[in-house]
Amino acid sequence: MKITAIRAYALNVTAQLDITDNIKTAGHQVCVVEIDTDEGITGHGLTAIGPAVPIKAAVLSVAAPELMGADPLLHEQIWDKLYWLLVPRGQSGVGMHAIAALDIALWDIKGRPLASLSGDCWVERGINVLFMQHLALDFIEQKNWLKPPLNGRQRALTV
Repeated sequence: MKITAIRAYALNVTAQLDITDNIKTAGHQVCVVEIDTDEGITGHGLTAIGPAVPIKAAVLSVAAPELMGADPLLHEQIWDKLYWLLVPRGQSGVGMHAIAALDIALWDIKGRPLASLSGDCWVERGINVLFMQHLALDFIEQKNWLKPPLNGRQRALTV
């Protein structure tokens, strides 16, 4: 199996949360990554909290050319390669966010969702984690940029 294409999307996610008597509007930047293989399998990953546009640029201009033709099942070797390519002198930031999104997509190709590594129990803790999980699933299944409310919480995506 070989990687044939990598796409990245920089999204602004706005969520209106009804917390007690106050309605809070929170914005999050999200970078969603898709990795295609020559066997027709597509893996999906995402990262949030960081600046989505620079993460997208790191994925597309630095990581993608290095990963074309690589075996996506060798995710540990790919992770090491990306670390030395994107994270100079042990820094973090945009490079680590790009690696995270790509790594999650590689796990998805491998057929083992990353949530299964932690026993799925973390998904129910915290609105942000649950929100991001639903965002990823909706994006993967429908690729629709505007979504209906989730459990009474409004959300909208802009590219």
